[in-house]
Amino acid sequence: MAPCRAPYTAWVGKGAFSIRRASLCSLLLLGCGASESESGKAGLEPAFGAIHLLVEEGGQSSLAATLNAAFARPNGMSRGHILGVVGLNPVASEDEGCLPSTGPEPASAAPERRNPEVSAELFDVGELELSGFRAPSELCGSQSFTPQIFPEVDRIGGVFYADRATLPPPCREVGSRFLLRARPVEGEASLPIELSLPAPPAGVELNGQPAVEGGTLSTSGSRLRWQPSSSLPQGVVQLEIATSTTSFRCRLHDDGDFSVTAKQLEFLRGSSSAELRLLRVQRSKVRVTGVSEDVEIEVQRPFRIRAAVR
Repeated sequence: MAPCRAPYTAWVGKGAFSIRRASLCSLLLLGCGASESESGKAGLEPAFGAIHLLVEEGGQSSLAATLNAAFARPNGMSRGHILGVVGLNPVASEDEGCLPSTGPEPASAAPERRNPEVSAELFDVGELELSGFRAPSELCGSQSFTPQIFPEVDRIGGVFYADRATLPPPCREVGSRFLLRARPVEGEASLPIELSLPAPPAGVELNGQPAVEGGTLSTSGSRLRWQPSSSLPQGVVQLEIATSTTSFRCRLHDDGDFSVTAKQLEFLRGSSSAELRLLRVQRSKVRVTGVSEDVEIEVQRPFRIRAAVR
């Protein structure tokens, strides 16, 4: 089966973290695309995919959803390099730990940038539709996301998904659920995959002070505390601290307490402020027609502030 293409004519996104935008909710895809046997043609390796759905508070009690997704057929290129180029880096690692997310190019990326024989094709699975339902099954909102042209970088080219949408206030009610489905140009839509939204981090304190309206990061070390999630006993949170040029991120256990060392915060020296984001992440995998390997899904609920640096 040849990959299907939803109509598109121009790049309409605004960057690797934008899209016409829809955010974190849930997804399903069993759309069209190349079959597993086709993904091995012409030396291509098994296709894979990743979806990030970020849901946060919008205006007038609405929910703002940002959806970023990519499906790739690599030809000698590593999964990590492809995901990094399209802006879909997963949480730092499978275990608790921190790593830089921007700054000097890692040595591991250099061979792939220099090797003209490796590449990757980004393909689409049709239009993605995100729907919200208030309990028990009343539709409260629906948004569609179409593939957009990805400007070729490091011989990685094709289309990806990046957009933002607003879901109305009823979708915020307790018990609401969300479905994401793929609607190919031809054939039936895939059955939806249902994901519940994790609660955003609450009760956040930075260096002993409530951080609802801001806070202060100390370059000599800072302590972050929050209320652990009761609904995700093995939950994960991701901490991100960023200036306009440099950032780092940490994958943490959702136990409500983490200290950032002076060494980890050295990159803040000379900066007057930084953005701090604490995201509760729900991870899962799903099979998608046309994608050989399980597609990794991250649903994220953020807490964010602008913090002073001293």
